[in-house]
Amino acid sequence: MSSSGETPGIVPAGGAPRAALQSTRGAAGLTSALSVAAVLLSVAAIGLSVILPGPVGASGPAGSGTIEVAHVHTSGAHAGNTTCEVWAGANITINVTGAGAVAVQGSALLVINHEVETADAALIYVQNTTSSCTSTDWTSYYTVPSSLPTTVSIEVSVPVGNVFNVPAAGEYTFYTMEQAASGSEVYFWAIALEAVFYPT
Repeated sequence: MSSSGETPGIVPAGGAPRAALQSTRGAAGLTSALSVAAVLLSVAAIGLSVILPGPVGASGPAGSGTIEVAHVHTSGAHAGNTTCEVWAGANITINVTGAGAVAVQGSALLVINHEVETADAALIYVQNTTSSCTSTDWTSYYTVPSSLPTTVSIEVSVPVGNVFNVPAAGEYTFYTMEQAASGSEVYFWAIALEAVFYPT
């Protein structure tokens, strides 16, 4: 008889010998520990992949030209007419290095003296010609409804602009045209323009 009260080689009721149970428990614990370690390593690898960026790729090819920029600003109030006219001093010229597009954008300051029962309207065109005014999606338009009460010196800032295709290198000039609706007392006060060339 052993001191444990068990007969050697005899399997006690309900299971395997104690030594076998201890061996099984030890193996299970080792397997669990290895599983936890594997999960931790996977999490660490994912974290490093997020924190540490990969290698920088090769640079792309150089563009086909250089972006050119021109600016102009002019001020001096003058009354608008019902006929389309050139806004003196509000033309902008840019030299380009080749074919591409020129985007002209800016802002115009208007001052309107409004009388009740009279509708006021102002139109501004940015064009590559001064021969006429052609309304397009780029035409800037501002109006004061006739129903509003009489108001003196309504100051408004109106965005202006247009985009033009240019076929080749050279110097290009773009013009600002102005027009006021009949009966309007509109003053074209100041304007600032920027022209940017985008090569193709």
